[in-house]
Amino acid sequence: MDLTHVNERGEARMVDIRSKEVTDRSASAQAIVRCRRTTIDRIASNSMPKGDVFSCARIAGIMAAKKTDALIPMCHPLPLSSVVIDIKAEDTSIRIVSHVTCVHKTGAEMEALTAASVAALTIYDMCKAIDKHMVIDRVMLLSKTGGKSGPYIRPVITAIKTKQAKDTFPTAHETLEISYPGGDMGDLSLVTRDTLLAIEKADGICTKRFWANIEVSGLPGEAKEGSFLRLGGVLCKINRVGRPCHQLCDCGKAGEVCALVNEAVFLEIIQGGALCVGDEVTLETP
Repeated sequence: MDLTHVNERGEARMVDIRSKEVTDRSASAQAIVRCRRTTIDRIASNSMPKGDVFSCARIAGIMAAKKTDALIPMCHPLPLSSVVIDIKAEDTSIRIVSHVTCVHKTGAEMEALTAASVAALTIYDMCKAIDKHMVIDRVMLLSKTGGKSGPYIRPVITAIKTKQAKDTFPTAHETLEISYPGGDMGDLSLVTRDTLLAIEKADGICTKRFWANIEVSGLPGEAKEGSFLRLGGVLCKINRVGRPCHQLCDCGKAGEVCALVNEAVFLEIIQGGALCVGDEVTLETP
């Protein structure tokens, strides 16, 4: 593979993009700040010495995206169309997700990564007076669209849910400890974002009652029944893909096939550990 930022003499260069096509571009990236629970409580109560932590972090992320070409030597200046910084905190983690769009000849991946990183650094700066044990990790590109290489989606956990009893509503978690195989959790259910979007199109019982322990942006391309998946600190085996149709929703009554029938994934826990929103989903050989 040729490195486009290096010339034939091995010298660093800025890529000439004059021949590239102008297209709609987008990119999303994340960064996660691990901290003490008391730190998140102080942020939520707006009692940090430096003021409103998340508002400051959002502004810093937006400013950083607009200045990426001044920070990263070979980046082109981009006329950004939008920058959105989403921040969510729970337990002992703060997840930052940046969304950047533009119409240009080169992508916005570096702008998205810079925005998420600087927002995380700003949270650290705002909170370091009371928590010097904070850690910034899982900085990664989540997705991108546009350009010659086409779309890209990194498989990551986007939601974690559990139920205390059959007829209760699911509880959402940012982190969840899976203590051991075959414990109280039993097997885990998993669905991808595309499956959820397909389910939402059928306004039936699936939309109202179905839920899964884990929602992900996608699965590794070669995942299938019998494959082993690493989800954060948890190792699982795909026992089954698909589930029987109950034929009570609009799809079933019409004789159509719901996305769940072919795409819902059921996992056997092989090794316990911690699940976190933002963790990558990878294939693994046990």
